[in-house]
This record gives sequence, C-alpha cells and structure tokens, in this order.
Amino acid sequence: MLLFAIALLAGCVARLAYYNAEGYVVREAARYVELDAAQRTQLREIVRDALAWKGTTRSAEYAGLLRELGEDLGRLDRYGWERYLLQGGEYLEELGAQFAPRLATLLQSLDELQREAFFAELESRNVELAEERADIDDPAVERVEQLERQLRRWLGRLTAEQQALLAQRASTFETTGDLWLAQRRRWQQALREALTQDGPEACGAVVALLLEPQALWPEDYAGVIERNRERSLVLLGELSATLTDTQWQRAGRRLERYAGTLEGIGELAARDWRRSCGELPCPPPPPRACPAEAVVSSR
Repeated sequence: MLLFAIALLAGCVARLAYYNAEGYVVREAARYVELDAAQRTQLREIVRDALAWKGTTRSAEYAGLLRELGEDLGRLDRYGWERYLLQGGEYLEELGAQFAPRLATLLQSLDELQREAFFAELESRNVELAEERADIDDPAVERVEQLERQLRRWLGRLTAEQQALLAQRASTFETTGDLWLAQRRRWQQALREALTQDGPEACGAVVALLLEPQALWPEDYAGVIERNRERSLVLLGELSATLTDTQWQRAGRRLERYAGTLEGIGELAARDWRRSCGELPCPPPPPRACPAEAVVSSR
C-alpha cells in the first residue's frame, strides 16, 4: 500500500503534482460520469483541500518515513516491512477519514441519469477485467512476471537468486480470481443501493463503503487476502536480504526523489495557505462526519 501511494507521484515534480492534481482528478472522473459545473467545482475543492491538508500537516513526516525506508531496505525482515506498510496505510486511512464525507456528499448529488451512466461504466470495466483474467493461461507465471516488472523498476536487473526466489514464492500465493471480481461487483451494488437512500443516514452509509470496503468481504475472500498478505510480507523480507549494494542504492535514490516531491508539495501548500489566510492553521479542518444538511439530490 505504501509503494502504491508513492507510485502515484511517479514522474512528477512537486509543482506539477500540486498544481495539476485538480484537473487530473476531474479528467479521470469524467471517464466514468459527466459532472455538471457545480459538481466539478466541488470535486476540485475536495482535491485542493486534500492536498493542502496533507501538505501542511503530514508531508514532512512521511518524507522522513520514505528516507528511513531507503536506509533500512536491505535490513528489513517480515516484521520491519509490516511496520512501514502499517504506517503508510495509517496515512491513507487518515486522509480518507478527513475527506470521505465530502466525497460521499458529491456522490449523493448525482442525479438518476448520472448514476446509471456511472454504474454502467463500472460494469463495462468489470467485463474488461473478466476478459483480461480469462486470457491468463497460468496465474502463477503471470504473477512472477508482474512481480519481476515491478521490482525491476525499483532495483534494476534482478539476480539469479532473486528470480528463483520469486518463482518459488509466487507459486504459493492463492489466486483471488473470481472471488475478487465478485467482491468488486458486490461493493458496487452496495454503493448503488446506498446512493438511492434518503434521510440522515444516507451519507453515512456511503462513507462506510468508501472507508471500509472490507466490511463486505465474505469469509472465504477475507481469508485469501489475509494469507496472501502474510506471504507478501515474508517475500519482501526475503528479498531485502538478497539486495546488492547497487540495488539498495538505486531504490534509495528513487525513494529520496519521492520524499523531495512530498516536501515540495508541503512547502507549496503551506505557502498558499499563508498567502490566503495569514498564519496556519487555516481554514478549519475538513469535516470528519457527514454534514447534517446533506440530502440526496432529486432523482
């Protein structure tokens, strides 16, 4: 999860990431639903405030976390990796808790035509994913190739020992396959139903789905996810022990670049807040609960 969060900033310098994030998110949203002018403005404000909140409150802390990870890479065992991943996960959860109520309110503002188009696009993507998975002849081989591609981006050429380790461990992972796609559709259906609700509990139901999708996981799927998580931690620890000095340094340089990007975003956010508000903290923190006046728009 931590590496996924880092990868969101790949290839971006701080200024580009900070000042172009609003437009990027709006364009991505347009792939699934056509928002009206007021909704686009609302989405831009959510992204802007999220960047400002993140940049002025936690960017330096998490830049430090990335640098620590770079220093520790070759010494981490399964428990060391778990500590870093938990810290990264806490950051994303905190960000989600701050802004999920506003995103839920935006989703509630979709009218019936927008909702139908939104869920139709999601189902179209589900079909594409099912077709892609059906084309995979051997999931174990595909998993090895995928892991190798990801690792090469961070480490460069893998050693023969690392390639053998990947092949050995990848075969032990359980394939989520149809379980994953079924769970994806189950969550989407729950969201569709939540967006048709009225009353003060409606927004809270959407927030719960955004923040805790795992609450819908059936026992068999949750078990597969947990067992694969443990296998991933073990694999990361074993790979750390095989890193060459060149690989360690290469990954450390990349983490340093991302740390610098985070710090740059924080500096830009703090400057903009001071320019508009004088002294921090400003404006007040975003709501952690759905607004009392939140209502479902006309259907």
